[in-house]
Amino acid sequence: MKSARNELSFDLTQVRVFSHSAPEASRSFLKNNGTAPLEIQIERTPLLMTRTARVPTPSTSHLRLHLMTFFTVGVVYLCALAALSPEGRASVSAYPHFVEPGRFAIGVEPELTFSEGGGASLTARYSQGLTELNHLAVMIGTGDGPQQFRVGSGLSFDFFPDQNQQPGVGVAVQGMLIQVPTPGRAEESSSRSARGEFLAIPYVHKTVPTGKYEMEPYFSMPIGFSVLEGKAQLQSSIVLGSYFRILESLRSSFELGVAINHANSYFSGGLTYYH
Repeated sequence: MKSARNELSFDLTQVRVFSHSAPEASRSFLKNNGTAPLEIQIERTPLLMTRTARVPTPSTSHLRLHLMTFFTVGVVYLCALAALSPEGRASVSAYPHFVEPGRFAIGVEPELTFSEGGGASLTARYSQGLTELNHLAVMIGTGDGPQQFRVGSGLSFDFFPDQNQQPGVGVAVQGMLIQVPTPGRAEESSSRSARGEFLAIPYVHKTVPTGKYEMEPYFSMPIGFSVLEGKAQLQSSIVLGSYFRILESLRSSFELGVAINHANSYFSGGLTYYH
């Protein structure tokens, strides 16, 4: 029994490679013994190769050292200026760390005031995330010294979020009503007056991983005006501070404010729970 053997002969008239980028010029035909053309398409898939360039970057320890050095020098410098003119006070810690929409934060902020004989106070704060751009903060507190009862609120505009290599940049607008000693009162008098403060608080901040924990230094120069007994005064200061993450939902903060014009110099700490 003989096995049938089929032999095929091909007339190679054209050889072209099928390409998705030029399908009209990619067809190749082989004639099978003069019968109908047999079309063969050879698909070529490009091989994509990527290479990540290694860019020299400072080690985490060096970056941490530089940041801590900058922070320490800044604190020392601002402490040296702390005897400047007294009056109002602008806390910044309610704004740089953004509260996402639908989330809220509750915090307390003890404070030591250096101006007008000094004093201590405690402020409670509630923050509510509103949109991708804004969150609202409401503050109430009391204390002794130059500033006692205070209440107010502020709204942040976080124009550039803190992400990747980009620092966060924003501005907050804040209004406060503060109880202060009545100007010109007798030394033994306990007379008090209400002072209104209206501020624009521009700020810059950047999150820096530090191993297990995380720090977020910020810098601000609040500027605005205060009104007391019908008289308005320009108010400005320099503020340097930082958040420190303790737990995923808990952060501490430290802040130093130095008066430039009609403002109180102060040092404050804080503890905030984020939900």
